[in-house]
Amino acid sequence: MKFEFLKGSDEPVCRDYTNWLAAGQPASSPFSPIVGKRRFGFEREWTLLGNIEEFLWARDVNPANYFRIDEASQWKGTLEQRSEARAYFHQRFADDIEATGYQVDGIDVNNDGTPDAVFSLVHQNGSTLLVLNAAGLDVDRVRTEQALAHTSRVAAGWPDVRPPWPGEPIQYAVLPVTDAYGGAHYLSFAYRGSTYIRFWWTTHPEHPTREWVRIGTEHIFRIEGSEKMEVCEYRVVR
Repeated sequence: MKFEFLKGSDEPVCRDYTNWLAAGQPASSPFSPIVGKRRFGFEREWTLLGNIEEFLWARDVNPANYFRIDEASQWKGTLEQRSEARAYFHQRFADDIEATGYQVDGIDVNNDGTPDAVFSLVHQNGSTLLVLNAAGLDVDRVRTEQALAHTSRVAAGWPDVRPPWPGEPIQYAVLPVTDAYGGAHYLSFAYRGSTYIRFWWTTHPEHPTREWVRIGTEHIFRIEGSEKMEVCEYRVVR
């Protein structure tokens, strides 16, 4: 595995991290994996999980992804359609929690010396990282926005549906646009006493999958106080 650097080729964390990836992510490395106890969504935990689900639905989820694909051409975003999609996403989120579990770990996200309660969920198509409030029962929206590297669907202006791209099934007049819940990935790690956040898309709302495999990049960020700095940007050379 080889990498092309667009930023940070002279940064030790970028060089060491990509070397670690190229070596197959061996356990003996300079990186401290942030691993905590997995939880699986018992009833008492759904105050938190319900708030997280609502945050994701409002910010990142494309409702057309949770509507019947054979009827995507009929998607108009009506209240009835959105209600059906909302129920489907609720079940999908609950299934993801049950299948893989989630974690709430003490991670010093902004490197100020104080651990923050950070929610993480790795599921079939993506992974989520959110900073919780002091009570640990809801999303801290200000600090989560600081940690996230992708904009909301509304801010990005992404549509709900689009025409098929070359190579995609032509029996459908339109297809739902990928969203961050299904295509974005986050991972936090510690390196030389600091916390870093890695971010990448496996599928992107604006690019065909084959094109994105070729041009897509990964990013590593470091937050200090109120400042977020992109330290590395690189892509896999295929």
